[in-house]
Amino acid sequence: MFSAIFLFIALIMGVIVLFTVVNTMGMSVVERTSEIGTARAMGLRRGGVRRLFIVEGAILGAFGATAGVCAGQILGISFNRTASTWTPPGQAAPVPLEVLTSHVGGLLLGVWLGLVVMATIAAVVPANRAARLKVVDALRHV
Repeated sequence: MFSAIFLFIALIMGVIVLFTVVNTMGMSVVERTSEIGTARAMGLRRGGVRRLFIVEGAILGAFGATAGVCAGQILGISFNRTASTWTPPGQAAPVPLEVLTSHVGGLLLGVWLGLVVMATIAAVVPANRAARLKVVDALRHV
């Protein structure tokens, strides 16, 4: 049952990450329309513009994933110091409640990589929109 609950929570968080990165990168495209037009006028191809925004999405994902993994570890260690307990169904005695913070390097790496890949994939849609801008229209943008 816990596996299903955690899978559902992970899916919700993944959707939130995707929408957040798409929104952030979309705003970045809108704010930098004139710069995109200038770069395109100087000879940068559509693929170059697309690559710039996809790399920016990957870097944004890497910084966000690093901050999230570090914050999660700090919160987990802090929670473990509270010595919390819970009483599972069918038992009378409380059981210690701990967040696993050691020997989970593979899981943390997997989560980190998943978040970076998700952010990179989410940057593709705004990157394509930026690459399709017409040079003349982008230069006229105020």
